[in-house]
This record gives sequence, C-alpha cells and structure tokens, in this order.
Amino acid sequence: KFKYNYVEIIENTYDGEKNLKYELEFNDYNTKILDEFLKIPIEIGWTEEYYKFKDFYYKIKLEILNEKYKTILSETVQQDMPMPLDRLSNRIEAFILDLKINDKHRKIELIKVNPIKEIAQ
Repeated sequence: KFKYNYVEIIENTYDGEKNLKYELEFNDYNTKILDEFLKIPIEIGWTEEYYKFKDFYYKIKLEILNEKYKTILSETVQQDMPMPLDRLSNRIEAFILDLKINDKHRKIELIKVNPIKEIAQ
C-alpha cells in the first residue's frame, strides 16, 4: 500500500511522532517551498565547519545560500530529555571553548558538501 504526499518520522523524538506540526498540507504554496528546499542538496550544496575540543564536537557552523547558521550541540541525554538550563549551559561552555586559550585543544573540520548534480556527473 502506498502513501502519497506523506513523510513518516522514523526516529522517536522528544516531541513525539505523528505530531501535526510536522505535517504539511499538499498545496501549491507548500510544494514551492519544498522545491526550493530540495534545490539546496541537488543543485547548490553547502559548507559545514565542525568545532571539536579534544574528543567531542561542541558546535557546527553552516553556510547555505550565503546565509550563516550556528548550532551549539547538546549531549545525547540533553537531546532526549532537555532540562531548563541545558541551553544556557551549552552556550556558556561553547563560549569558553572558543576562547583563545583553548586554541591548542580545538580543531575545526571544514566540509564542503557538493550538490548531487555535480556528484552524478
């Protein structure tokens, strides 16, 4: 049996599965948004910078369509059961790890993700 215009969440998340906020109505407006979104991996690509301190990654910077985004990573437990001050403590930790004094223990890995059309050629 086929399901048309439906995306199923595979992984259990804290927010839960089958939550209506993750579903989009199939219409022209949402189809246009999805089309623009899919152009990124297919035609454009992006770059990622992974910030690693000693043995763990603590931050990722992305550049997509000349826009820059930063994500401070949470530990696995924080992702599953977030506590009220986790976000603040992660920001403080990232600030400290970014200080000049920690340069010798920090490594930045740059990854350029090429668009699928370039890979396919």
